[in-house]
Amino acid sequence: MNLGRVKSFLIFLFLFINIYLVISLFMSMRFTVDKKTVQTTVSVLEKNGISVDESIIARSLINLKNIDTNNIIYTSKFKKSKYADLYEIKNDNFVFRKKSSVYSESDNRIKDEVKKILEKSGFETKYMKFGNICEDSQKNKRMSVRCFVGKYEIFDSSIRVCVSKDSISFAGSWYEPLSSDVKSKSRSRDTVYVTSVLINLIENSKAKEELPIEITDIDYGYLAGTSYGEGAHVTTAALPYYRIKDNKNNVYYYDAKNGSYLK
Repeated sequence: MNLGRVKSFLIFLFLFINIYLVISLFMSMRFTVDKKTVQTTVSVLEKNGISVDESIIARSLINLKNIDTNNIIYTSKFKKSKYADLYEIKNDNFVFRKKSSVYSESDNRIKDEVKKILEKSGFETKYMKFGNICEDSQKNKRMSVRCFVGKYEIFDSSIRVCVSKDSISFAGSWYEPLSSDVKSKSRSRDTVYVTSVLINLIENSKAKEELPIEITDIDYGYLAGTSYGEGAHVTTAALPYYRIKDNKNNVYYYDAKNGSYLK
């Protein structure tokens, strides 16, 4: 008997088994809704004045677990930062402004300057995604900064940036993730499908006032402080939510665990 071949075979076998177990575990955490349910949902919505393209309705989902976040403006690293005194604080929101001559620079240079200021303010920039820069009617340059944990956005962590010819300013709120581990290991589905949430939209009083409407975007991510109401929160659990947008600039948030609407 060739012991070398036997040993190689066993190593290959154990490797195959481990790969199979990993794939099986991953698939057991992914839950899908059948195409017929999606088509029925679209049809029911259409009859009630709500149109939606079937292609933007996700057929599968992964359970997301709650994650802890810090509202950056109440942390010690922010309070001790270089620019802390330039921030105006109201509840969970902030406004910042300082003189700057970066206006005439390239878009990349402007983004670098924004990133540098945020870093010196105590923000953790690894969770940030910087949007495109555009000019408004006053010729100011504007962009947004959004917060992502992996591919999942924390919807109420956002910063609006405005660069004028002599200054740079920020406004927004920022709930900084304390962990990048978002996927639940539960093998039982504990998140409602977005099809259920869309059906609930039929009875939504806000949506009823706007009919007919078209759903233009459906996203799955997190809400942090917004889901608890107004008030200063230092450490807050970010909860999984669906965010639905329509063609009349309305936004609807639904708790992904129980399907309830956030008014």
